[in-house]
Amino acid sequence: MKLRSLLPVVTAVGCLFIGCSDPEVVLVDMNGSPSLPDDDAELSGDADSADAGDGDTNDDELGDDYVLRCADGDAVVEGQVFDEEGQPRLDVSVELGEYDGDPGVETDFYGACDSVSSIDADPEGRFRFENVDAGATTLRARSTGSGTDRPYEYRLTHVDIEPADGEVVEQRLDLEVVRTNQCGDSEGATISGDNFASDGETPMSNSMVYLVEKPQCGCMTDESGGFVLEDVPPGEYTVHVYRQFWSAVEDVEVQQEDEVDLELVYPAE
Repeated sequence: MKLRSLLPVVTAVGCLFIGCSDPEVVLVDMNGSPSLPDDDAELSGDADSADAGDGDTNDDELGDDYVLRCADGDAVVEGQVFDEEGQPRLDVSVELGEYDGDPGVETDFYGACDSVSSIDADPEGRFRFENVDAGATTLRARSTGSGTDRPYEYRLTHVDIEPADGEVVEQRLDLEVVRTNQCGDSEGATISGDNFASDGETPMSNSMVYLVEKPQCGCMTDESGGFVLEDVPPGEYTVHVYRQFWSAVEDVEVQQEDEVDLELVYPAE
């Protein structure tokens, strides 16, 4: 046995009698060569230390629930999602794919990982896509809540990337509030209602409802298909509701302090 391998034991025994301060941790490989931790391998959760352009993920093992393995590619896309205050965001869905239109709003989405191309970020906002095909694609993160939450805030961000074969792309994503159900004047109208499937009975949760003329005014439907838009300024509006490949609209006119109740039903395919 080499003397080097006995040093940790001798040191530990000696500390029992004379006491030791906390030592600096040095990793030693099988050949006895010291190796130091990589200072650049971790993203902090505060705004000051997390201002690097691209998102390096933490060294802690990422659970399988937060890793999506695509088909036949050999690129990796990973990163971390932060809110507008620079803090890691946990209630986040991350998507990888192509969008028919502007990915900055809700549009038809074509996943880069076969039928499933969306995963939830872990409690530190971290995510990873593995076996990604090389080529141009879009990485998008969004954070949503119930349509009847007060106040409701919908956060969204996206970035275009182009991973190469065998490349590991590390990307930081910073969310911005793009929609809220608090729509304007404190004495404005309230537009509320329910969203149903084409049978008129099945509630449709997680549909996006917004005003076409005021797109920052919107929310997601809750588990029962309900939604509430508050403080809507007087005027004429088209209420648009959609979810994946379903869509419906209804025109309304509201006055100050009106309360309008709508039943939005998706048309049959």
